[in-house]
Amino acid sequence: MSTSRLFLLLRTGGFGGVKVSNQTKGKTPTGTLPANSGDEKHNTDAPSRSERQAARAAVIEPLFFSVLFCCVEIFVACLKPVPKTMGIVPFALQVISNSIDTFIGYFAATLISMVLFLILQQYYYKCFAGLDHDSVIFPLSIVFAIYFVLFVLYLSVEHLLLKWLTLIFTVVACITVWNSLRKDVQTIEKGPEIHCHSAGVFVNENSTSRKLKQ
Repeated sequence: MSTSRLFLLLRTGGFGGVKVSNQTKGKTPTGTLPANSGDEKHNTDAPSRSERQAARAAVIEPLFFSVLFCCVEIFVACLKPVPKTMGIVPFALQVISNSIDTFIGYFAATLISMVLFLILQQYYYKCFAGLDHDSVIFPLSIVFAIYFVLFVLYLSVEHLLLKWLTLIFTVVACITVWNSLRKDVQTIEKGPEIHCHSAGVFVNENSTSRKLKQ
């Protein structure tokens, strides 16, 4: 293949139908901006107050319902009468052990799935999720990688020490999630709301263009 044909192939679309982008950064013409520059800046650099509230609610709301249902289940278990074949002390110890299992079961499933979704939302789908960039790799990802392994061991091995370690690490995981949020998400100042919602955000562009052509 000659040099001229290779250069023409790179300009017209690249190899295998994949377009090869130009890596050199040229100056943007005066008065023009990239098509998605406003949206990217809005999503990552300067989210509105409603976006920050939604990001914080995505963390607080699942944990709130986990606390609510966990407390209800533990309260119902405590109301059960003491069996005649069991003393009060062994029954109390059994209730405490079952309450620990209930607590771990609610919060482990909530925390692991929530953190995975937040990371996917912010770094794969490129949508603001309220996470602090400097805290994502450490301690957030490191803590939850250890927590995931510990939770799998807790499910497969019945050991009292492992149960207490999982309980302590569950509390550590909750604190780590909150500390990994950006400060402007943790504390949302009162101020005028900036509405950046587009009325046609859920409208298919192809169908809209067809209607305009008709």
